[in-house]
Amino acid sequence: MRNPTALDALARWLVLSLAGVGLFALIPGTSYAAPGFASTRWFFALHPVQVIALGMIALAWVLFVVHVALLRGPWLRDPVGLGLGALALVSVGGCIAALTLGVGESIVATAVVSVALHVAFCLRVDRLARGEVTPAVRRRAPQGSRA
Repeated sequence: MRNPTALDALARWLVLSLAGVGLFALIPGTSYAAPGFASTRWFFALHPVQVIALGMIALAWVLFVVHVALLRGPWLRDPVGLGLGALALVSVGGCIAALTLGVGESIVATAVVSVALHVAFCLRVDRLARGEVTPAVRRRAPQGSRA
């Protein structure tokens, strides 16, 4: 069995997220009568399948973060890798904001940007793990030694 890579985490994240989005899209919120207090709290207006779908999407992202964090390796010392990871994290917040605002074009645009940033981050992590790219920051050799 081969060692898991960041691209494995990315594939798992995409599959679980798309499954959650598919479930969320299949069951419209207006298909079932919502309880009387639903107008004051949007969460209670959701169908139970939609709540499960939101949980799947959140779990997919948590699994992605845990998987990449367990890889450790040289990407933790690489400013480019850390920067891409931070941008990928911020892009998830952008997706949540776009979903909250509900504008169709912004939802698609932020999703595309988020996936692109996650792909770039995973490619960087995997290339660093294989040694194809040297980290931008290297440890300095002690004075007087040959390195």
